[in-house]
Amino acid sequence: MIGDNLYDYPENPALPQISKETVIVCLAGGKHRIEAAYALFADGVGSHLFVVGAGKKATAQGLARLQGAEVAQKIPWDRFDRIEVETESKNT
Repeated sequence: MIGDNLYDYPENPALPQISKETVIVCLAGGKHRIEAAYALFADGVGSHLFVVGAGKKATAQGLARLQGAEVAQKIPWDRFDRIEVETESKNT
């Protein structure tokens, strides 16, 4: 069943311990959360990135630009296809 091993990770695993199939889920409501998620994704962590609650008009490329050129330039363009931005929620 999906999610059966949700709690199998240690609290703060080292990056090499994180499986390549891991999905990063970012709840956008807090300061620096999107920046941290994009930085992890730029470092090759996770197969997909989901950003929840980023705003009605948010896009993957737009959020990357807001994080600064350094982070945006680290993410290969083919990985942008694996970033999903949810725009309908009113609260995360």
